[in-house]
Amino acid sequence: MPRPADDYRTYEVEITELCVRRALTDEEHAQAEQQARAFIRPHVDAIRAALRGR
Repeated sequence: MPRPADDYRTYEVEITELCVRRALTDEEHAQAEQQARAFIRPHVDAIRAALRGR
């Protein structure tokens, strides 16, 4: 059941900019995946080393 109209709050909003994002090409997607893995790899290696040291 819907709530009564006086049960809702209203807020003023201002839209300052709109953003459109295009889909990545297969090559761009692969490159982004590779960059993400390169960024995460040292952290994963550190966690694995810490777990081995237990």
